[in-house]
Amino acid sequence: MRLLLALFCGVVFVLHSDNFTTFENDTIEEFEQYKIDLKRYKQAYKEAFEVYEQKIKRNFSTVDVSDHNRWVSYINNFKIKNIVDFEREKIIIQTHATDMQDARNKIYDRFESLVKLSVKEAFEKDFVEQHVAGSLGLSRTINARGKIVEDIYTKTDLDSTRSFIKKAPIKKSIYRGRPIYTLELAMPPKALLRKAKRYEKSINRYALKEKLPKELVFAIIHSESSYNPMARSRVPAFGLMQIVPESAGVDSYRYLYGKRIIPSANYLYNEQRNIKLGTAYLHILFYSYLQRINDPLSRLYCTIAAYNTGAGNVAKSFVGNYDTKAAAEVINTMTPKQVYEYLMQNLPFVETKRYLQKVRERIFTYRSWLQKQQG
Repeated sequence: MRLLLALFCGVVFVLHSDNFTTFENDTIEEFEQYKIDLKRYKQAYKEAFEVYEQKIKRNFSTVDVSDHNRWVSYINNFKIKNIVDFEREKIIIQTHATDMQDARNKIYDRFESLVKLSVKEAFEKDFVEQHVAGSLGLSRTINARGKIVEDIYTKTDLDSTRSFIKKAPIKKSIYRGRPIYTLELAMPPKALLRKAKRYEKSINRYALKEKLPKELVFAIIHSESSYNPMARSRVPAFGLMQIVPESAGVDSYRYLYGKRIIPSANYLYNEQRNIKLGTAYLHILFYSYLQRINDPLSRLYCTIAAYNTGAGNVAKSFVGNYDTKAAAEVINTMTPKQVYEYLMQNLPFVETKRYLQKVRERIFTYRSWLQKQQG
């Protein structure tokens, strides 16, 4: 095995010529449960969202649904809405109520319930996920241990937020002749770093297994989901590392377990499984799909972009087609700085350019944070 030590941001990459390494099956049992038909799966989500949005429109002017950075839920027959916006570090609670005091009481009670809510309970109460599970005969529950927001609050933070709810001005609006009351709550300072701490053990474990810098994994999760444990996009992609079942999900599962399985949301909302598959996919990109790129920093930039848009699209930005081997030949004539600048100018999607920039910047942030943790 050829080894090359490469320094990036103070972190050692161990590069090797092996394509894949299979680790022990420490997370999956009865994998047949997670077999899904991709066409039916996408159709089930499409139908679920259509029904869901119609129900929301009956009571709220804005149709808010969960996405990669926000977790949105409705209770009381769609008359109370809460938005946990992890990216903006805010919680917004809206409710129908008879008057201002009734609204304040409902908002207070909703916040108390939200603080206690687990990811498992959130999944079991999620209209879209339950609709899809029912349509396809999948499990209506998940194996997850985390909380939605409890881990970002200290006792002092909770007391402060409760006091704020009791006295803060509440906005009132009218929709279809009925009053709706809205209160916006700021999350505590360093909320996302507290979420990062919650997942640190799993990130450390799987980054080590996949020979990746820990700060890269933290930066990817922050950029993909802002640590939203119920992150979901309509691609569809699920969980902390926004695994797309048909691409990263299939490739990572096959790399880890030697079987072609399309993992469902039930599987991907488990934080350890999600991080395990996400880091496996980063490994595949860096050590296999893009292995012909000689400079580790150039390869890292391409890996970050590929995690967002695919290795083929990264190659296309250099050579006009999906040939990663031909792209590597071009990239190997450039310095890392030139590769980064070229990607920022020529990647096919603005979203991917922004993604590369964000992850690159956050790597430095998390490197500093991790060093302080150790010190």
